Amino acid sequence: GETAENGVWEAINCFGTNWDIDAMDFPAMFAQATQQARAVMDTPALQPIGGMQALMMRPTEVELVRECFRWLFNDDDGDLKKRQGRVEMFADQINGRFRRVFPRLSKYTMNAANALFFLNLWEPHDNYFYHAAEAKAWAEYFDYEADFGGGTALDLPRYYTMCNDLLRELENYPELIALHKAYAAQELGGIEDSLHLLVYDILHTAYT
Repeated sequence: GETAENGVWEAINCFGTNWDIDAMDFPAMFAQATQQARAVMDTPALQPIGGMQALMMRPTEVELVRECFRWLFNDDDGDLKKRQGRVEMFADQINGRFRRVFPRLSKYTMNAANALFFLNLWEPHDNYFYHAAEAKAWAEYFDYEADFGGGTALDLPRYYTMCNDLLRELENYPELIALHKAYAAQELGGIEDSLHLLVYDILHTAYT
């Protein structure tokens, strides 16, 4: 807590508690569900969540954003190529609206890594948070192909393969798993992450 290392945990818990794709007041629900995520994802230079909130101040844009999320959150039976396609299409659709409505505000930008962030908030047990520098550092240390494609064209299958390898290795560390599960039970209110948050926390901590 003192070093704000629990930001993604708070974001997942907040999102899982408040998200409702069919909410009558979708902009208000979105603001509530992403209030912790915004602190993690948005920066002074790039504000994908802030941009969507500004976009939905125009009533004509609300249903488009809702349907983009409905499509992003479609089930894909574990097909990572399809998931990558949805991630890229979501970013393209939202960016198209940003450019049309806010042509002079480059800070309102959505990329594939941002879209993947939303998938993690929605299903942390089936996705992995991605931070380019952290992923590249881990990959290079363990001799993986380190080019994951960056924020605009993320190679999801390649990145998830590396994360899944680390996930399998965690079976050899029962004490670490027990600590993680105890913390998850306390901080996530029953949301299941299947140790995927632990995988990301290890990548993040190794880098920092």
